[in-house]
Amino acid sequence: MPPLKGLQSKPVIRFNSHGFTKIRYSMERLKTNPNAARILGQISQNSGISRVEIAKNLSLDKSTLTPIVGRLVASGIVEETAQGQAGSKGGRRPVELQINANYGCILGLDITCHGFQAVVLNLEGEAVYHESNNLSISGTSLAATVIEISKSINENLSQKGFQLLGIGVGITGIVNYHEGVILHSDLFNIHEPLPLSQQVSLEVNLPVYIENDANCCGWSELSARRKKNGENFLCLFLRYWDAVQGVRAESHYGLGLGIVLDGKIYHGSNYAAGEFRSIYAENGTTNHFSVSDEDLKDIHNSQFLARISDELARHIEFLVNTLDLANVVLIDTLRDQDTNMKSIISDAIRHRWSTYRDTEFQVLESAFGEKEVAYGAADMVLVRIFNASLNNGNSKSQQPNGLSILLPDSTPVVS
Repeated sequence: MPPLKGLQSKPVIRFNSHGFTKIRYSMERLKTNPNAARILGQISQNSGISRVEIAKNLSLDKSTLTPIVGRLVASGIVEETAQGQAGSKGGRRPVELQINANYGCILGLDITCHGFQAVVLNLEGEAVYHESNNLSISGTSLAATVIEISKSINENLSQKGFQLLGIGVGITGIVNYHEGVILHSDLFNIHEPLPLSQQVSLEVNLPVYIENDANCCGWSELSARRKKNGENFLCLFLRYWDAVQGVRAESHYGLGLGIVLDGKIYHGSNYAAGEFRSIYAENGTTNHFSVSDEDLKDIHNSQFLARISDELARHIEFLVNTLDLANVVLIDTLRDQDTNMKSIISDAIRHRWSTYRDTEFQVLESAFGEKEVAYGAADMVLVRIFNASLNNGNSKSQQPNGLSILLPDSTPVVS
């Protein structure tokens, strides 16, 4: 794959008479300036916006706006484009601003016990690289494997002219999103907090963020619905795990729910929102449904699959109607099986509850398929860069956000 046009290994540096110390000081001021983050968000969400429009939207005066935009342009993060249309009374045409998509890129990883999917997005959220591989990954080897994968992909990207700025990782389990800690994961046999973000970040020298895989689906869909931040919807993530020696002794049908309320991922009080277990499941079983563990081993049996699908649909219809959700997005890795989960859930919602008979409610299928988690892991990092309003309480986080990701401590910026 050819490198991104115009991609630079580091931002543009313009030294002035005050020297390097002044430039470093300017960089720190820019990274910590709350107005810089707000301005960056405006440019990201409104490509081609003018300085006048930004000032109006954010109620900033020219003396505050102009130097910040100047520094963002000088850094290479923001670029000026062709001039826009003059006003009705004539005068100077406004210069349009946009994010430099080629400034750098974000790696999204979907890590499972069977291997990984990797997607690399530029700063406009466009995929520029993809890689996948099958391998056995256990909890004890998880950190070392993620480090190895990240380093290998970063090396490949560097050779192609890409500058990697950050890494997002989607994984099955209960994840403290704000601190990058896996609290619990049956799939990887993790029952004590694992600070995966910190462990990987120290080795790859990049900011690393961890999120539950179903929530990553929510991040991906939020990015696709950028203009509808207030929407409420549910991501239904279905996945089948084959038995893997040293990881899982039995096959496993897993699912998770990514809950999006008022345009934000809902993590819950203990980061366990979206964990699913049927109310019909018997005590003593390890699976999510009312079928026995023995029956669930034969997951490809259409009889059991139909029963599971109907049982799941009953739970989803309750959530959709109780929370008044606009959509359900289905990410189903069992699409090739003899069932149609989309129709089953849609019929259950429409036929059992009269509320949705005359609305535009839909069960949608993800456009990204098996890459959905990887896309969402990268989108999660882009949100941390450009959209503070979707950061879900980032004040709790000790991890880098916003311009701190785009401008590492070693990168000087013009004053």
